[in-house]
Amino acid sequence: MEPIVSGIRILFGLSVLLCIGMAVLVAPVGAESRLALVIGNSDYRHTARLDNPANDARLITSALQQVGFTVQIHTDLEQKTLGRAVAAFARKVQASGPDTMALLYYAGHGLQVNGTNFLVPVDAKIEAEADVPLESVSANDVFHTLRIAGANVNIIVLDACRNNPFKAAARSMSRGLARMEAPAGSIISYAAAPGQVAADGDSANSPFSEALAKVILTPGLTVEQVFKQVRIAVHEKTGGAQLPTEESQLMREVFFAGQTEATVEPPKIADPIPAPAPTPEAADQADADIAFYKALELNTLEGYEAFLTRFPKHERADQVSRIVRSMSDEQMWLRIKKADTIAAYRRYLIAFPNGTYVSEAKAQITRLQRQASRQPAPDPLPLPDNTVPPQTGDCGAPHGSYRVSGVRSNDVLNIRAGPGSRYEIVGEIPPNGRGVGIERCKSNGNWCVVRYRCYRGWASTRYLTQSGGTQSGSYARLYRVIDHIPPDMLNVRSGPGTKHQITSRIPHDGINVEVGQCRKVSGYRHRWCVVTYQGERGWAYARYLAHMQTGARPR
Repeated sequence: MEPIVSGIRILFGLSVLLCIGMAVLVAPVGAESRLALVIGNSDYRHTARLDNPANDARLITSALQQVGFTVQIHTDLEQKTLGRAVAAFARKVQASGPDTMALLYYAGHGLQVNGTNFLVPVDAKIEAEADVPLESVSANDVFHTLRIAGANVNIIVLDACRNNPFKAAARSMSRGLARMEAPAGSIISYAAAPGQVAADGDSANSPFSEALAKVILTPGLTVEQVFKQVRIAVHEKTGGAQLPTEESQLMREVFFAGQTEATVEPPKIADPIPAPAPTPEAADQADADIAFYKALELNTLEGYEAFLTRFPKHERADQVSRIVRSMSDEQMWLRIKKADTIAAYRRYLIAFPNGTYVSEAKAQITRLQRQASRQPAPDPLPLPDNTVPPQTGDCGAPHGSYRVSGVRSNDVLNIRAGPGSRYEIVGEIPPNGRGVGIERCKSNGNWCVVRYRCYRGWASTRYLTQSGGTQSGSYARLYRVIDHIPPDMLNVRSGPGTKHQITSRIPHDGINVEVGQCRKVSGYRHRWCVVTYQGERGWAYARYLAHMQTGARPR
């Protein structure tokens, strides 16, 4: 009898262990709590309704529940109820303790005003930019509420900015959502890149939510890998019109559907009949396709530029070029916003006249001008010599025969209160500025008092030259760099030929390159020429230079 009882005990123990093992397999990795707040706003009262956000909210809720999340779902929230839903969720996260993964998913309209994103409730009535903060809910406030709740991991998903529904205020607001910096332990996912509009979709769900609901169930993918796969799927689904992106500051690997055990690859069996080798054209196409999807996965400016450098004629090159322009726009804007000066915002307008943040740049210039007009101007640093005569003549008339030379097309020549970069900027001359007058210069000739339109002050003579010519050649010898994709630059060498040392470089969009004598070098189709750019002199290959007026190569 006793052996039978012992056998039953053993069987019972094995069954318990088996059940525990099965529970471990289906449960999410780790002991953390998983809480989610899902919001879908469709039924807007003062503008056209959206078809899919409520459907998207239900779809994402189902997917999250399958990977172990406890979900609070809300649809068609008004301003007060949206704020209360976030506050209630934050309290639940805080009560759950620090070992919690908190996720917020929002589908609906989203707007950006002066770099701040807003979630738009269904009762919002927006007729001007000033109405947005009053009628909407600040995304920054929502993120702050979740951050102080103390979750170990915060995941924010914004399937917003499907268009700007408030036409009366459309001209004064920037297109798309602004990029926000994710705090430590957080990741923010955007359904569309800055300046893009997220598609609502032709089916029951948006392309973004449809892809996310599928990929989120894939075991073994980290959260970052999930969003990378979603980016590729949405980009393909929308024909390149929409590119999701994310900002991650996660401190560890986080999984939605859990990790998978490493699998042992079966032994490879040689095919009895070897497959035919691919043609060079097919191999090149395969390499290009792999490089394209790798660039999408990485989603970095360097990765996209590397693809264009390697495959400039690929069928995806136009799409990638648009992505590069959008990301360059975004990166420059972040630098400009940090500088927060009139000159900086004007540089942005010169570089991106049709950029994402044009309206905001103009608004910031107006703001700074108004601030300056309300405050007494500080005493400028004194000029070294007070005998400089005052400006005369019509403010807008040419004051001299000098022009700007060697300034990049997205930059300006600063006019300062004194002869040096430490002095305050009092004006600027565009990169194609002409009619600059020079009154007098310092003894070393590096800085001169100049007049341009209504500006008068000091400017560096390094970027000024006579309109009729320069010391090293005439105006007819000015060229620009061609066929270079950023970050590539044109090498300037100590002699004619690539065997000589590189002494300097000219940027891919360099203009006003002065070309002197040229020489035919054995082994090269085009000539090598002596060039001067921003004071640096050397030899450059004429293949990458074109005349500023005619487009002809140097001879």
